[in-house]
Amino acid sequence: MTQLNLRRTATALALALVMPACDFGTSCTLIGCANSGFTFGWQAPDTLPDGTYTVTVTASAFVGDGRQTTAACDVELNDGVASRAGGACSGFDGTFTFSDFFPTEALVVVSDADGTLVENSVSTTYTSNRPNGPDCGPVCRTAPAFMIAL
Repeated sequence: MTQLNLRRTATALALALVMPACDFGTSCTLIGCANSGFTFGWQAPDTLPDGTYTVTVTASAFVGDGRQTTAACDVELNDGVASRAGGACSGFDGTFTFSDFFPTEALVVVSDADGTLVENSVSTTYTSNRPNGPDCGPVCRTAPAFMIAL
């Protein structure tokens, strides 16, 4: 064995002994959460007039740190199609999500300029997943959409 081969063998042996002790960190991807939060769908009768409606969700129990207990969203109804008009939700085509808001028990109130149209108490259970790996953030939480029937 030549001296160069002996050095390579010694280096390889040293690395083989040291490498298992090295922590190279966790390998994570960069996938985000889609629709992670309280989601509601909008079912309006054809007789409901066009206009802006406010959906307010007040949590009495929740998942996570619970700092936020109320969230509100304005829904604009035009020719029977509901779209986001403002507030804390995102969405379109009648399905809206309050991101990072996870009530497990809540009161959902729909109102317009004249007052409250409907109140519903809801309970839901969230499933959690980690799309970037078991030790990687974020933790995404989803639940079936709550359907608001007016």
